[in-house]
Amino acid sequence: MASQSLCSASMTVAETRARSRNNTQVKSLGRSVPKVFTLHSRRRFENDRRRRYVARIPGKPSDAQAALIQSLIRLEWSALKAEAQDTLQGDREGREHRRLFQRLFADFERTLPKPPEKPRVVDTVLAEMTR
Repeated sequence: MASQSLCSASMTVAETRARSRNNTQVKSLGRSVPKVFTLHSRRRFENDRRRRYVARIPGKPSDAQAALIQSLIRLEWSALKAEAQDTLQGDREGREHRRLFQRLFADFERTLPKPPEKPRVVDTVLAEMTR
């Protein structure tokens, strides 16, 4: 009987440490990560990710960008959900979702306009010397 209470107490401590570690990761990265996979948490996750991706696009997103954003959100959700199963099969599925996510994310990055290059100091000095 005493061993059962000790075991359950140690599990509680381990769970508390894991939750604390997850909260720290979320706060340091500034991205929400679901702890429970419900319809409500999925909607909150989708809204957060959509807001983040759309904020990176100047102006209104094109149809291609909107499709990429939707696919990115679904792949990331699927990866997180598969990894949360904590099984070998879940890890494999999560890895595959992450691999596809990385490919689509690279495609999404290529659709964003490049920031204008600032003139180098050397070019500015040379231009002034030739005047």
